[in-house]
Amino acid sequence: QPIQKPSVPPPAPGWLASSDHPVDRFVAAKLDAAGIDPAAEADPDTLLRRASFALTGLPPTPEERAAFLADTSADRLEKLVDRLIASTHFAEHWARHWLDCVRYCETHGSEGDPAIPHAWRYRDWCIRAIRDDVPIDRFMREQIAGDLLPDPRIDPATGVNESALGIGHLRMVPHGFTPTDPLDELVTFTDNQIDVISKA
Repeated sequence: QPIQKPSVPPPAPGWLASSDHPVDRFVAAKLDAAGIDPAAEADPDTLLRRASFALTGLPPTPEERAAFLADTSADRLEKLVDRLIASTHFAEHWARHWLDCVRYCETHGSEGDPAIPHAWRYRDWCIRAIRDDVPIDRFMREQIAGDLLPDPRIDPATGVNESALGIGHLRMVPHGFTPTDPLDELVTFTDNQIDVISKA
């Protein structure tokens, strides 16, 4: 359908009266038209659990719960979200989604299931990249040609070339112990790498 610019409904009474966001107004108008009352505002415990599970994949600790319930400031939810996003658990949780896309593994999964030495280095690189808020275009370039970039990211604490670690997922291909045709195996590896890069 052609793109349209519909008129935004007026602010809804009650819980949405102070909202100027068009999405809230459209939702409120549809609820009203259907005769549906909006859900009640979530209590602090529920907000804390939702935010914690959504951002870190983990439940809040008793200490986090006590701190959140003791905070009566108007921006306590925003502060909670900022703290959760800044945590290592946030980076670990969201890195898992990317690791699934690039079929991260620590063994080859074929006959004999041989281990992939140092696979964890790529996993930890991915977590650090998310934690450090590496821009998505840079994140992608490092995984395609991180060892060839003229401006690599160097970890100031360790001196490690972070960019070069981004290509680690290219090693995670089907591979076994049985002697094979070397050219055929190279073609299989390369085809698998192209498939993963293009799909991810």
